[in-house]
Amino acid sequence: MVLCLSAATFFVGVQAQVVPLLKNDSVSHFFVNSLQQRYTQNRQWALKNAKKKGWFTSKKYANGRILTLQGVDAVGEPVYYTSHNVVASMGTHTTGLYVGGGLGVDLKGDLPELDGRLCIWDGGLPRLSHVEFGGRVRLKDQSTVLSDHATHLSGTMAAAGVNPQVKGMAYGAKLDVWDYTDDLVEMAREATRMLISNHAYGPVVGWVFNENRPGTNPNLKWEWWGNTSISATEDYRFGFYDDKARDLDQLAANSPY
Repeated sequence: MVLCLSAATFFVGVQAQVVPLLKNDSVSHFFVNSLQQRYTQNRQWALKNAKKKGWFTSKKYANGRILTLQGVDAVGEPVYYTSHNVVASMGTHTTGLYVGGGLGVDLKGDLPELDGRLCIWDGGLPRLSHVEFGGRVRLKDQSTVLSDHATHLSGTMAAAGVNPQVKGMAYGAKLDVWDYTDDLVEMAREATRMLISNHAYGPVVGWVFNENRPGTNPNLKWEWWGNTSISATEDYRFGFYDDKARDLDQLAANSPY
């Protein structure tokens, strides 16, 4: 039932085409082209109508949070993406996999077979010259926005350990990095070679703390990003199976491990 309802949804101004599941070991050109067409048209519609509807296309908060307009949802409301915090390697016990880490596997992530197979999508460009990367982080699209979060995330995955306190999970690995605009299309294109991808971002939903709001009372600095025509206190998008969730499922099914 959920799948049927999701398949029937529409982007405003762009009909969501349902692509049949293709049982093969790679993502078909048909699927990739469908994603490209739908998401490009959706984003272009949002950008074209942003001024008319009073939507900003990009905003940076005082705490460094950046919001960027990515498209519209099924009911015509703007969809903004922002980066989220990531969990460090200590919390995931990755240190046990290191050389001398206690598990006896001595992994660094530097095997030739892994070159080009570890990927990140995030809100901008990591600092490629960072001492912890040593030329192992490669930018794969045309992003020019330097992002502290993308740098942090790249370090979490692959920092060499020049500073032992920030040693990455796969500290000898090479990383390929994209920004999150057109993420699903790019993921589909890379699916035949990609082994792992990291996505520490998502749509802006629910309550968001904005230090830029006037006054000193912290309780008045929260903004509601839900759809007020549905609810002013509960955002239905938490856990909601939307078009993008469906497309991600189809991508995973088309490209099994």
